[in-house]
Amino acid sequence: MIASEKLCHLEAIQPGAAQRELFHYVSERQLQHRVRHPSIFVATITRRPSNLFTLFPPSVLLSLNLQLETHCLLSLHFSTMTSLLNHPSYGETIGYSFSQSTAAPVRQHGFYPYTDNGGSTLGITGSDFAILAGDTRSTSGYNINSRMVPKVFKIGGDEETGEGAHILLSVVGFAADGNALKERLDAVVKMYKYQHGKSMSVSACAQRLSTILYGKRFFPYYVHAILAGLDEEGKGALYSYDPVGSYEREQCRAAGAAASLIMPFLDNQVNFKNQYIPGSGEGHALEQVKAEPLPQETVKQLVRDAFTSAVERHIEVGDYLQVMIITSKGIEEVFHPLKKD
Repeated sequence: MIASEKLCHLEAIQPGAAQRELFHYVSERQLQHRVRHPSIFVATITRRPSNLFTLFPPSVLLSLNLQLETHCLLSLHFSTMTSLLNHPSYGETIGYSFSQSTAAPVRQHGFYPYTDNGGSTLGITGSDFAILAGDTRSTSGYNINSRMVPKVFKIGGDEETGEGAHILLSVVGFAADGNALKERLDAVVKMYKYQHGKSMSVSACAQRLSTILYGKRFFPYYVHAILAGLDEEGKGALYSYDPVGSYEREQCRAAGAAASLIMPFLDNQVNFKNQYIPGSGEGHALEQVKAEPLPQETVKQLVRDAFTSAVERHIEVGDYLQVMIITSKGIEEVFHPLKKD
C-alpha cells in the first residue's frame, strides 16, 4: 500500500516522482489482483481516493488514465473517481469481502422528517351510528415498535376517561404527526365549548380540521385522517382527509397500509358496487342493488372480517383491533385480538 504521506514527500522533492511511483505500484503490484474490479483497485491505491485529486492536477490524472489503458487494466474516468468520494474506503468497510464487491448505495446528507409507522384504519356510518376502527401495531420498516399504539381517539372529552366526547378521530401514517394533530384538534373543540357554551357540531369540526391541515400545507402533517360523529339529524357522518386538508363526506373509507386491500371489500359490501339484482335484466342491463345503511351488528362483523383478512396479507397490520362506536347514547370502545406474527 502506498501511503499518501510518501507520495506527498516524493512530489515535494522531485516533481513527477510520485506519479512514477504510482505507475510502478500500479503495474508491478496490482496487475494480478485488480483487473476484474476497477473500483476496488482505485480504492486500494491510497487509503482515501480524494488524495489523488490533491496530489495530481487534472492533466496528470488524464495521463494516468492513458497509462492504465495501455496496461490493459482499466479506465479511470472522473465520474468513477467522483462516485468513489461518496463511499468509504473499501478496506475500511465493515464486512467487506473481495468476493462480494458490490458497493453500498450512495449516502447523502438530507432532511427527512417523516416516517411511516404502518397500521390501518377504517370508518363506516349507519343510520344512527358511526364506527371507527384501527389496528394497534406500530412499525418502522420490518421492525415492530409497539403492539399497543391506538389510532382512534375521542375528541373534546376528558383527558383520562374521554367522558363528554362526541367526535371520533382516527389518524394513520406518521405517529408523531398523528398525535400532534389529535392534540391540536382536541384543544380547538374544547376551546369552542368554553367560548360558546355548546359543543361543536361534527360538520363544523370537519371544516376546522380541514383548515388546520391546509394551514400546514408547506410542512404537512403526514397522516391520513378520518373524522366521525353524528350530524344534526342524528345520522352517522364520516369525513376523510388527505394530508393537506382536502376532504369529503363518505359512507365508508379505509386508510393506511392495508387501505388498498380493505377499500375494495368496503366498496362491495357497504357501497354495494358491482352487486346486481338477479333476473332484473339481461347482460349489462341488470339493475344494481341500491345502497342502504347497514345494521350496526352487520357493520361490526364487516369491520372484524376486513381486518382479519388484512393481517393475513400485510405485515404492518396486526396485534389488536380497536373499535369505537358512537351513538346518541355515547361512545363505546372495544378491543379484539388479531394475529401477532
